[in-house]
Amino acid sequence: MTQRGDIDAVIPRIARVPRRNDIERHQIPLPLFRKFVSQLFQVRRPLVDKLLASQLDFKSRPFAVGQFGDGIHDALKESDCLALLTWTQPTADARDTADELDQIHRLVDRRVDAVILYPRVDSIGDSYLHEILDRNIPLVTVDHELPQTRADFVGTDDEAGGRMAAEHLLGQGHRVLGHIAGPAELTPGLLRRQGFESAVSACSGARCETVVDTTFGYGAGEAARKLLCLEPRPTAIFCANDLQARELYRVAAELGLAIPRDLSVVGFADLSLARDLNPPLTTLKQNPEEIGRCAAAFVLDRRDGRFTDPAPRKLRLMPELVKRQSVAAMPTDAGRADPRHRDVAAVGPTACQAQDERVGR
Repeated sequence: MTQRGDIDAVIPRIARVPRRNDIERHQIPLPLFRKFVSQLFQVRRPLVDKLLASQLDFKSRPFAVGQFGDGIHDALKESDCLALLTWTQPTADARDTADELDQIHRLVDRRVDAVILYPRVDSIGDSYLHEILDRNIPLVTVDHELPQTRADFVGTDDEAGGRMAAEHLLGQGHRVLGHIAGPAELTPGLLRRQGFESAVSACSGARCETVVDTTFGYGAGEAARKLLCLEPRPTAIFCANDLQARELYRVAAELGLAIPRDLSVVGFADLSLARDLNPPLTTLKQNPEEIGRCAAAFVLDRRDGRFTDPAPRKLRLMPELVKRQSVAAMPTDAGRADPRHRDVAAVGPTACQAQDERVGR
């Protein structure tokens, strides 16, 4: 029989979310304890929003991770649920997931209702997430799909976005195109590349040169330089995100190339920096806030039994092409000299050769 002193001993532990062994030590039946706590505080158990990110500055991460949180928080608040937030610290090797696993252990240990995950890598399987899945805790990933798991997914239709970028540049008359791609192990970069390259290959007379940027953003300068030193140089380049486009602008300026006169550029994401570049960047706009709201709706549907299909549920939102001033049409007069190709001979090789000498190629 439970004594009054037993319950009094447990009450102070509520503030730190008691674990099962606390309850068992005082011989309190678990269903009775949950009912007691619910009546005491008159709140629902918290629904956890778990966003894992890979950069130090939360607000400036690619694809506006902070806006994910805004959408998740607002949707859960409307459903009278509490959103908790945790994240991992960056590591030199993105495949180092020890911190991420530790956060998952801690969340499961605190008996959360559901998990929304922004994963570090896309190659993990169900065994990685077994603590969540074995307990039938609703799980949805945002932005990065986990194709080898049973997790639900909400993100952008990245393949369609890559295709839209290609169609826009092809429609402006460009036939020699370049692409700064993201790493193949991250599905957003892979799908954007597939969409872009498939659209280019379907256009007669068009071709695409692709260079992979393993940093997916801040270190894209090397990939940009490789493309801009090709002969013939691409007249238009699609960047897998806006951070890469910013690096491309910088390298183009170093080589004496003007955007869009000498080079047309399209980005992806529509981060705030896209409007601040000179000229403002044409890009594919994502909607992270709506993705966050949809992710919250997915876990609520699972938790409350409105969606019971065991198969993963997936939703991809269509991006929007935002046209600014970084894309220009190719000259239509075949007999007219193309300043882009003139710049390749007069400016490009000299600057590229100088770079080759500096790095000892």
